Amino acid sequence: MRIFLFSLMLSMCSWSAQAALSILVETRDGILYIDKEAAEKNGNILRVMSTQDFHKPQTLNGHDYLSAKAWYDIDCDGKKIRQVSLEIFPENMAMGPTLHKEAEAQAWLASDQSRRHEAIWKGICSQR
Repeated sequence: MRIFLFSLMLSMCSWSAQAALSILVETRDGILYIDKEAAEKNGNILRVMSTQDFHKPQTLNGHDYLSAKAWYDIDCDGKKIRQVSLEIFPENMAMGPTLHKEAEAQAWLASDQSRRHEAIWKGICSQR
């Protein structure tokens, strides 16, 4: 009985942690989520977490994965975005052990340089 209750509590915590995610884009390849509630502001830069789930396994540096979680810095006024970290996971919703992690900030890009970046930028900056 204790094991059951502990398992139930863990699954509820896992579910509630993911409940704040909003779907930005859903395609035949996967789903892009963003955590608008956890966005942090530093001056005119917003830092936001995004999760992308894939319907088919993807490969990065020899690792097959179904989910990627990335943090982005977003400049709404300058219409720019940059990835500051990336983690990949074997299961959807960033579940399972981290298979690969990068923590180096990338160069700033115009928000319309990719559909993913544009969706994330619009998902955060359209609320301002």
